[in-house]
Amino acid sequence: MHAPEQRPSVVPTSAPPAVIYDRFAPDRLKILKASGNRWHRYRAYRLLTMLGTLGLLFLVPLIGLARFDLYGGEHRALFEQVSTFTGLIAVGTAIFAFYFLTFQVNLVAGRMFCGWGCPVGQLNRLADSVQSAKGPHRILWWTALIAFALSLGGALLFWWSAPAVLLVFPYNLAALGVVLAIAGTAIVFARSIGWNFCKKACPIGLYYSVVQQQRPLGILYDEANCLDEEACVKACPVHLDPRDMKALRYEIGGLAIDGLDSHAHCLRCGECVEACDLVTSKVGPVALSFGRPPAPLERAPLVNADGLVQLPSRSDAPANDVLLPAQSEPEGPSLSPRDLFLSGGEAGLFGTGLSLLSVLITSGVGVAVLLLLPTPLWTIAQGSPVWPRFLASGLAMPVLAALALAGQRRLQVQKWAPATGLLVSILLLLGSTAYAVLAPGSGARYRPTQTWETPNKTVTKTNGYQPAASGFIAGEIAGRVIDARGPVAGAAVWIDHPGSGEPLPPARTHAISVVDGRWSADLYLAHSHDSFVLSNPTPQLHTFHLAAGGRTFKNVPLTPGSSAKQLSAIPPGEYDLSCDNHPTEKSLMVILTHPYATFSNDAGEYQLRNIPVGSIRLEVRASGSSAAVKLELEAGKVSHQEIRVGPGAGT
Repeated sequence: MHAPEQRPSVVPTSAPPAVIYDRFAPDRLKILKASGNRWHRYRAYRLLTMLGTLGLLFLVPLIGLARFDLYGGEHRALFEQVSTFTGLIAVGTAIFAFYFLTFQVNLVAGRMFCGWGCPVGQLNRLADSVQSAKGPHRILWWTALIAFALSLGGALLFWWSAPAVLLVFPYNLAALGVVLAIAGTAIVFARSIGWNFCKKACPIGLYYSVVQQQRPLGILYDEANCLDEEACVKACPVHLDPRDMKALRYEIGGLAIDGLDSHAHCLRCGECVEACDLVTSKVGPVALSFGRPPAPLERAPLVNADGLVQLPSRSDAPANDVLLPAQSEPEGPSLSPRDLFLSGGEAGLFGTGLSLLSVLITSGVGVAVLLLLPTPLWTIAQGSPVWPRFLASGLAMPVLAALALAGQRRLQVQKWAPATGLLVSILLLLGSTAYAVLAPGSGARYRPTQTWETPNKTVTKTNGYQPAASGFIAGEIAGRVIDARGPVAGAAVWIDHPGSGEPLPPARTHAISVVDGRWSADLYLAHSHDSFVLSNPTPQLHTFHLAAGGRTFKNVPLTPGSSAKQLSAIPPGEYDLSCDNHPTEKSLMVILTHPYATFSNDAGEYQLRNIPVGSIRLEVRASGSSAAVKLELEAGKVSHQEIRVGPGAGT
């Protein structure tokens, strides 16, 4: 084991030392063990916030706020079933919203989320407790670490798969394997890398460290109460000195920015306060605390060049990381709308270094790449893959961000990373909207039923047919359906918009399933009050995609071996039935509001009786072919109609 680092003074900029840090050094383990014997209130608070984060990770996909379902295709956004692409955008938006929320916390309290809400930090803290505990207590901490890692793996699983995957063999074994792999990786990570990731490699932590400026909350230090026993330094998970948070740090390395004040790397976890409380509270008031600085100030404040008050706790250097706005406004004009548009202020929009003008230009270029290359989006064939467009436009964003920052003379890594994130977020928002509106038919994939979406390719008027009183004047139509090869069996024959006549037959339930790579029937003929039972006995994922006039009406995922799904009544119309995953699975569904419909028999013959007389339009659908016949039906007579479908069929 390496010896623990002693508390350094302010490091000279000319000779940055190399510091070796061992998170499992004996002195640190001693502090952790002593702290573990007492239940400090900060531990309770951290437990609640960590459980809140974990609960949020479970809640978002389980309630359908955002989920991309790789197993069953039941993608969710805002509690509704959505298209494949929209589901992916929903997950991306949820992640962006989560980090945007933590960014707002960071503006007020620094990297507080890292210390109080980040699951990685909780894994590291549990791994530390395992190392510091002995005997039965170590078994308990191992149990807590494994349980938390498994819970984290389960939460991540549900972001990318519906819970139904746990009920279907052998996919439930694959899901269990994924959870175990995530949990195992998390445990190995926490036991080997741990807090070094937070110190040196976390890109989010790097961003938080750079952009924070004013910090109304932080670690407060009272030199008069300090016993100088180094407990706080030994307890700090990222090895800072909480008593001198203005000291420059050069030994962090990795992605972290050398030369930043220590407060920029502080996780605000409060472990130093716990350690100080453990040592100092035995003899008097504690030296460290977490919160706002005391008022009034006991000493004259030092105002830096940015107009911020530094609260000193030593005679020679400011010690804590809390900065408050100066009482008087700093000199210089405020940011004008023109400066916001052209320069974005001193730090740029949201600390990205970009001006509003550069954001508009670069976003416009990215959206143009999406819409126009290699061909205009609105001219592609329906259902064509568009992921290459999003990939190309997404890869263009880092380049455009670098060019925009270079044009404003702000090209730095700490500004390029958030600028790229901002531009990619804008691209996804504008691009997904354009995709749904302009891509022919693609925006309707997996889209749920909406109140404004009614089929525009109907075969009957929904309110035109009413049953008549008994004794109405009627006739009969009989004949057969033929094509170039002879009689056609199984052709659907019905009357379009008949006059008042017989009532509908009793409601029935139609079974629809996939058999040998096809729907169980080439054509389904039903009435508006019938119901449907959908099933999938095959080992592949299928979708019950019902569309009319190019617009989706229903799209129900049928997971492999899933139990039957009940589908309520469907409005009258003529629908195309397909599967998004298997282009060869095509069928037709006709829903009517009257009883005048039938199928032709093996000889191609059909018969419709007791039909209201007058002008009649007879519709026929068979094996992808269609035909229509107009006739005048007379009372008490049989009209014989031989109907030809396929090439040369008349209307």
